[in-house]
Amino acid sequence: MVSTSEVWAIWQEAFNAKDSSRLAHLLSDDYVLITPAATRNKQEALDWVDSDVSPVISNLQIIYENDEVVVCYHDADGVDPEGNARSFTVMCCGKKRDGQFYEWIASPFQVPG
Repeated sequence: MVSTSEVWAIWQEAFNAKDSSRLAHLLSDDYVLITPAATRNKQEALDWVDSDVSPVISNLQIIYENDEVVVCYHDADGVDPEGNARSFTVMCCGKKRDGQFYEWIASPFQVPG
């Protein structure tokens, strides 16, 4: 079983290094990342991780996880389309199959303050 903690650590490394090569094998070929801003297939998600616009992610809190799904939230610091720094808490639901994630739905909301 692929664990969210394992994938999380690799996502963090990938964002920091701008290198998604280790992450690619943890995502199925039909992987999709769904957010209010964009829906990305596997290659688009990997390209985003490799880009200069990827967020800094931290504070993973897993609410529930089994062999098929995970529900969690985390913090993300990034830049909005206008170039303003933003901090968000992101609620996520991931789906797993055959030892890989095949769907990740993320719904960010801005932290007050």
